[in-house]
Amino acid sequence: MKWFQGCALIFFLVVLSIPVYVIGSNLHARREMDEMNRTIASVAREFGYTPARYLYYERGFYDASIVTGASRCGSELYFVTPLDVSGFRARMDALVPRTMHDEWERFSTTVPWPNGDLRGLTLNGLTDKEARALKLNGENHYYEVPRFRRGSIRDTFGVDVWLENTAILTGTLTLDGRAIQGNIIQIRGNNGPYPIWVPCRATNSYKPLPPFSS
Repeated sequence: MKWFQGCALIFFLVVLSIPVYVIGSNLHARREMDEMNRTIASVAREFGYTPARYLYYERGFYDASIVTGASRCGSELYFVTPLDVSGFRARMDALVPRTMHDEWERFSTTVPWPNGDLRGLTLNGLTDKEARALKLNGENHYYEVPRFRRGSIRDTFGVDVWLENTAILTGTLTLDGRAIQGNIIQIRGNNGPYPIWVPCRATNSYKPLPPFSS
């Protein structure tokens, strides 16, 4: 009888631990996601961010495992910066002192950005999808702009910071009906991987919400 009671108690504790673990892991993940947003907001202010310069925020899951279902949760903030390329470099070097093994990386990107990186972005009235359709007819409506970053800022702050040198464009750049003048900064961070029972709820906003609203 005592053996049966002991087994029943163990079974009860195991069953009880499952929802406790699921709830606990969800709360822990939520705290990490909120902390990542606060980090992104803090780093953004170092590059001239204010709510008036806000463009877009997006969060969603990626790198989902087909075996376990675990995935990472990524957050991205876009805003207009008052900095030019030299000012961005100087600010970055002040935040993360440069070393011999940490050189600046220069890439190029096309605007409107392929794959809809910044949803709702138009250049001369064309969205990414529309520019693609015209390109099939031999009309190229993509314009290349240089983008800059330094990899070591991820080691220090846990985020990537990119400057898109859109100030050089002569066309009309708009997002959600708003004209964009100047360069665009993208800050990207991620958390996880999280197990399948921890949701990374996809969200996006063209209006600054906490912690980006102050």
